[in-house]
Amino acid sequence: MRVDLHMHSTASDGTQTPAQMAQECQKAGLTHAALTDHDCITGVQEFLDEAGKLGVQAIPGVEFSVKYPGELHILGYGVDLEHEQFAKTCRMLAERRETRAGEMAEKLCRAGYEISLDAIRSHAGGNLIGRPHIAAELVQKGYAADIPDAFARFLNRGGAGFVERFRLGEEETIALIHAAGGKAVWAHPKLAYAENFPAMLDRLTAEGLDGIEAFYPLHTDEECAYFAQEGQKRGLLLSQGSDAHGAFRPGTFVGKERRGGGKVDSSVQILFANGQKLLKK
Repeated sequence: MRVDLHMHSTASDGTQTPAQMAQECQKAGLTHAALTDHDCITGVQEFLDEAGKLGVQAIPGVEFSVKYPGELHILGYGVDLEHEQFAKTCRMLAERRETRAGEMAEKLCRAGYEISLDAIRSHAGGNLIGRPHIAAELVQKGYAADIPDAFARFLNRGGAGFVERFRLGEEETIALIHAAGGKAVWAHPKLAYAENFPAMLDRLTAEGLDGIEAFYPLHTDEECAYFAQEGQKRGLLLSQGSDAHGAFRPGTFVGKERRGGGKVDSSVQILFANGQKLLKK
């Protein structure tokens, strides 16, 4: 199998449309893929349709930001896109995401940076605006050297434009994914910087976590092996993803992460079968 179960499109904070992301999956020779836009499922059906035409086995997906002192994201796979509460919550989160972007832009304007919401919206191409679109405008205006520089100096915690995001709780997120028939997977666990990783994984597992993204570009080989081992100890599914965002994150690309190999095959089969079951309802 060639697998990438973590990527983003213009529906949240990527630079390529859902259909284009499916095309990238085919170019990368992927057998299985999932579009996992942030707090948003509006691009999933387009991705599924295009992937189906191209012979890529696609899984409905989403990535939720979760309440935690650091960075904690939970991926939902095989979710029922028509589940009423799930779809309603995603719409609410997407709206709050755009509201936050507007507040960040206003904060930067008050700090003396000459940017406008209209200009920021032009970078979003008609989609909901987010931090990458503000970053793109900061670069265009010459306030930042590139997208990573704009995030580091203006949009991350401590930056002149930072505004805290709205996030669901751990148990709430996992329960929401399960209610929609999906599987909950801990994304890029390294980025949580947990002081006691086994204890945190035990807690999330007790709350219903189904899997862990052991194979991720920012994980070292040793970390990939460790996360896979800890996941297997607890009977969790193992996942692999690139976290591709197109031009907003040029250091990565669809299909970049390949170290999972056969270690993720059985888990991917479970996730794909679960997604197909829901799609055929």
